[in-house]
Amino acid sequence: MSKRILRPVGALVAISVAATLAHAQEGSGTGAGTSGGTHPCASIADATARLACYDATFGRPGQPKGAPATAAPAASTAAPAAVVGTASVAAGAAQGATHTAAPQVEATEAANAAAAEKARREFGLSEAGKRALEPAKTAEAHPDSISGKVASVGRRAGGEAVVTLEDGQVWAEIQANPLLVVKPGEVVTIRKASLGSYMLVSAKRVATHVRRIK
Repeated sequence: MSKRILRPVGALVAISVAATLAHAQEGSGTGAGTSGGTHPCASIADATARLACYDATFGRPGQPKGAPATAAPAASTAAPAAVVGTASVAAGAAQGATHTAAPQVEATEAANAAAAEKARREFGLSEAGKRALEPAKTAEAHPDSISGKVASVGRRAGGEAVVTLEDGQVWAEIQANPLLVVKPGEVVTIRKASLGSYMLVSAKRVATHVRRIK
């Protein structure tokens, strides 16, 4: 029963809006409105129909007159596109990180395998035996002599010289040599001697037995 009543009412509203629009267009075309300057839409008693008349005549705020309301769907379709673009960038970054990490993992595995093989070959050997396996590397790691510039020179109570090099090494005479004269700024050489001892050779080629105390 209610549906039968609403259908005639809706038809009447549509007819009223159409008639008012026609009248409004005639008024705007000829430059004359209704008496007193009142817009024709104002004469519609039904609020819904009156609002529809104004919207159709002047357009909604932010829209040109007579333009269809399509801005909202356009905005809604832009958001999924932005989400898809962001997801694509994230996926590309993740793929790049995977490609970068792969060589690092391979290098780590190779180093671990080499260390395990070295430990297996050295198993049960003394330090001398281990050095004998790689004489070239042993020579580089344990040179026969070093040279350095003297930073300072001191003397112990017994007269033994205490020589400090610029790199922080400190060497002391085992027994005082009265012929040894060393001054700051000079370059001295410390070399291996017999039975695991060391000799310090001054700039004037005077040698004396020393041991490292620092």
